[in-house]
Amino acid sequence: MTDPDLIGRSLLKLGYKTYSRNTQLDVSIGSEQHITLSEALETYLTQKGASKPKTFKAAAQRACSYLVDACGAKTLAAYTRADALSYRDYLISKGLVGSSVSRVISSIRAVFSFAISEYALDLKNPFVGMYFDKSAGVSKRLPIPIDDILKVQHLCRTLDDDLRWLVALISDTGMRL
Repeated sequence: MTDPDLIGRSLLKLGYKTYSRNTQLDVSIGSEQHITLSEALETYLTQKGASKPKTFKAAAQRACSYLVDACGAKTLAAYTRADALSYRDYLISKGLVGSSVSRVISSIRAVFSFAISEYALDLKNPFVGMYFDKSAGVSKRLPIPIDDILKVQHLCRTLDDDLRWLVALISDTGMRL
């Protein structure tokens, strides 16, 4: 039983059907040239997105849509670092702030990483290690002045109904209204 040619031979009996995940491609023949972005997205959503909320699917689809708008629809192997940088610049030119650029790039990076892993591709993810200013365009929220909070609380006590008491209670927590 140490001969590697004999291991698993019983599985090759006539009529035995192999188990196939929804990979759509034979990873044993070096098919990385044929996996498109849409196939990678479909695999990602099928495998990882099954139990996730609708926003997970929407974010991945939006990120891929932006990539197609910026660089065109290609196979995964055809996307280069220059495409990734163009994608970043495209997102910034759309007016997205740094935190949104970060979120969108994280989504596309995840789609690529999952496909590379799932299909055992010999590719480097062009979206890994990209620099962008995460704080660009993000405005710092200033706290509400204490005088304004006290004024709202006083008015809530004066009007004296359930909704106003709720607002007065929440105003003490610092929670966003």
